[in-house]
Amino acid sequence: MPKPPSIRGVFSGFVLSVWFDVPLNISIRAEQSPRWFLMGATSVHALLGRRRELLKVVLVSDYYFPHVGGGVERVVEELAHNLLKFGHEVRVVTFNPDGWPSEEVIDGIEIVRIPSINLQPMVGVPAAVNAGLGIRRFFEDADVIHTHNIFFLLSLLTALSRPKAPIITTMHVGSLANLTGLTGAVGRLYERTVGRFILRKSKAVTVVSSSVAEHAAEIGADAPIQIVPNSVDVERFRPAATLEGEAETDRSVLFLGRFSRNKGPQYLVEAIPRVMSEIPEATFAFVGDGPLRASMARRMRELGLNGNVRIHGKVPDVVPVIQRAGVVARPSLTEGMPLAVMEAMACGRPILATRVGGTTDLIADGETGMLMEPRDVEALEDGLIRVLTNRGQAAAMGRRAREWAERQMTWERVSRMYQQVYEEVAS
Repeated sequence: MPKPPSIRGVFSGFVLSVWFDVPLNISIRAEQSPRWFLMGATSVHALLGRRRELLKVVLVSDYYFPHVGGGVERVVEELAHNLLKFGHEVRVVTFNPDGWPSEEVIDGIEIVRIPSINLQPMVGVPAAVNAGLGIRRFFEDADVIHTHNIFFLLSLLTALSRPKAPIITTMHVGSLANLTGLTGAVGRLYERTVGRFILRKSKAVTVVSSSVAEHAAEIGADAPIQIVPNSVDVERFRPAATLEGEAETDRSVLFLGRFSRNKGPQYLVEAIPRVMSEIPEATFAFVGDGPLRASMARRMRELGLNGNVRIHGKVPDVVPVIQRAGVVARPSLTEGMPLAVMEAMACGRPILATRVGGTTDLIADGETGMLMEPRDVEALEDGLIRVLTNRGQAAAMGRRAREWAERQMTWERVSRMYQQVYEEVAS
């Protein structure tokens, strides 16, 4: 069988075609390489106008509104609302560790919440458990089932329930190579056993970036792999009006996301003492929640980080928090296509992030942000000091980041791409 083209090369062409409307003559034919597939420009652009069959779509995610805090549930929420707008029937099947109503309809979307126990405080990553396979009844009238994240238990239960409708699985996370210790070892074993099982029960696999596409193939996906990137609402996430045209003087550093090992807040904590020794007026804000919260607070006390550092927990609206930040730090060990990075870029904030997953597809190093290697605390310190002391350069990166965000496709267009995948597998 001929060797498939480089997925990064294909992704670059795809970006030019779909995001910037440049003609593209490339498509990977299934008979040439059954493990790789990418929508060609003709099919992507044609999907915007032709008559469509209305479907009953069931979206499956361990977490969904009103639970907040992670990127996956936000993607599912955006997708659900757009599919409803397109005329499809939408049901969301999710876990219910917090005692919300078991079934309700919100904004026309049917939500089914299955009783469960939240395991995140114990295992250190988002996880919930329910031992039953009774979810099959929620799939009986479905035309398409779309599961999100191979690490979510509901994705496994969906595959085990053997529904009649075809399953599409979206991988939101790339390689776990940077996760060390027991967590990394267990995660990689899970991917190549349970994760592979989920992917091979799927009629199609979608991924959020080129690096995740490569990883999906490496762990054994044998269904067509299609890249459907995340998006950002540039009308909501935008620079604050009071900041436009004013000199940048803010010396604040923001971490926004789950307090879990793979998101790397522990590395930012370790970087704070040196940054404060060079820039005493610097402040640090950690916004989010997760299993590392207690250990982060303990380490901050040990380092004597009083006054200039705060853990805010979850906030009702992250937009003003991002807008006030002098720099946003994202020292992750794993990523797919991080919404937090895209949202910070849309708000015109300079970003300091690690070279993992789809982050490298988002940030042009030195232009729209700065990239560093994962687990490199010294590089994190150097980058923060550089951005906080050179505000002109930081402001320029922020402006270019905003310009980049304004060129990206909307959530509606991303949802249209998913819609085409649904139609392909349901036909």
